[in-house]
Amino acid sequence: MKLPSPVLCAPGGGGPLRVRLRAGFSLVELMVGLGIVLVAMLAVVSSMNALNANASHNRTVTAARAIAESNVREFLATPYALEDGVARASNRDIIRPGTRTQTVTLAGTGAATGTQTLSRLFGANREMAIITGTHTSLTEAVAGSVGMVRITSRVAWTERGRNYTIELVGIRAPDSI
Repeated sequence: MKLPSPVLCAPGGGGPLRVRLRAGFSLVELMVGLGIVLVAMLAVVSSMNALNANASHNRTVTAARAIAESNVREFLATPYALEDGVARASNRDIIRPGTRTQTVTLAGTGAATGTQTLSRLFGANREMAIITGTHTSLTEAVAGSVGMVRITSRVAWTERGRNYTIELVGIRAPDSI
């Protein structure tokens, strides 16, 4: 059964009252909604920038650790023997006592100085600094032992105004006694 539509009258007993249907949002509601979306987007962009900076730093630490590990691995794999109680190293410099220092590139590509232009989001160009560091390898005899040799492989660099160092130590005995 269909109910009749109510007739609305204007105050004071005049003619029928027009009922206005609301369709859409008012300007105030739209501005409040856009403000909320803007705050949320700013929070997301800010957290993405922090995550990107942390990922960049972690790549640099990984590169530094790989350089130090490679140096220690090469040291441990180099032939080394004792002959008549005297250590006889191979002709490789890594096993000989002493300090070796070199400059290494930890982040970026290309030359060891300057900057590299990268294409970023929306095609904007940004400058990414190339991070260089110093790799120092110290090889020395272990005190109180016969033929034991220690290597200290240290990679140091400065990133975002802070100094960082990765240091690995390896000790090895002669291959034969």
